[in-house]
Amino acid sequence: SKLNKRKLLWLFPLGLIGMFLVSIIRIFALMAIGASWSPKLALGLFHANAGWIIFVVYTIGFFYFAYPWLKLKKK
Repeated sequence: SKLNKRKLLWLFPLGLIGMFLVSIIRIFALMAIGASWSPKLALGLFHANAGWIIFVVYTIGFFYFAYPWLKLKKK
């Protein structure tokens, strides 16, 4: 009841597209680390932790900018 539902319908596809792009960047970084430095490092440390760290950072940043825009203005 505190959020603008029409703006939310626009923001949902933007969030999905953003997550897709972040995932592509994560996979590219995984391959670059494996090819440039160490496949063991890429599959061990980076692959195990990068996914959730990047997802959390993206989600916090997305909501930081989206939430003020979504809030209904009091009349």
